[in-house]
Amino acid sequence: LAGLTPQFDQWVEKDSRVNLSDPRERAALRETVKAELQAASAAVSDIGLLRLSLQSASLSKYDPTYGEFIIGALAPSSVIEYKAFDQKINLKFANGRSAQLWKVTPEEGQAIDDRIASSGNPKLEVLVQIKSVVPAPGGGSIMADVVEYELRDSRDDTTIGRVKVAQ
Repeated sequence: LAGLTPQFDQWVEKDSRVNLSDPRERAALRETVKAELQAASAAVSDIGLLRLSLQSASLSKYDPTYGEFIIGALAPSSVIEYKAFDQKINLKFANGRSAQLWKVTPEEGQAIDDRIASSGNPKLEVLVQIKSVVPAPGGGSIMADVVEYELRDSRDDTTIGRVKVAQ
């Protein structure tokens, strides 16, 4: 995504299928794993959208003064971390300040608070658009705008609410 040359040979050697295999099979496994990594790299070379599934929305109680909930998982300070091949990638929300606000009527807010009280914190399905990628030693950061999200009941996976974030 950052336009850097992938370190396929290093990644192949870190793959457990290679480094834990019978030495007589390693050469063939190296070729297989390298082909898989190259195919995966080609598949994401022009990616623009990512869909994330988060186990907790970190939903606040309804604030009747402002008529909103705060989705803590989408806050500007939130970071979603990915690790692979000794690389650490952080995904951050560029528009987190506005994305984290879920405006609803007082009646809807009370109904949602009641529902959440019996089912626990909802799950969150988020669609983000990549805005920029900043490489760094050992990984880097992806800045993305939240396009839309869906809050889902953690018990039965039913939809609690859908929000399209103003761009």
